[in-house]
Amino acid sequence: QVLAHLGAPEKFATMESPEAMLAGRANGAELLRLVQQRQRLLKDAWLDSVGHQRPGMSKGVPLAEAEKRSEELGAKIRELAKEFSTAEEKKPE
Repeated sequence: QVLAHLGAPEKFATMESPEAMLAGRANGAELLRLVQQRQRLLKDAWLDSVGHQRPGMSKGVPLAEAEKRSEELGAKIRELAKEFSTAEEKKPE
């Protein structure tokens, strides 16, 4: 429902998983891998930055470094995601 609310085409909004959404797309698996990598990078950095105690989890990189690396990952993600831009997507009102 989140995707539908954000204006995603119904064929994407009703899919069961990110893997299903990207199946059959060139670079789909790589796109998902980069998005997950970026999310983990920023999550760990922010949790460490605010002093959150997480027993058994690895320590995040410093926040400034994570943000820099996140920008680099974001550029790769945007490049791979170009194929997902279609005329059928709803434009913001």
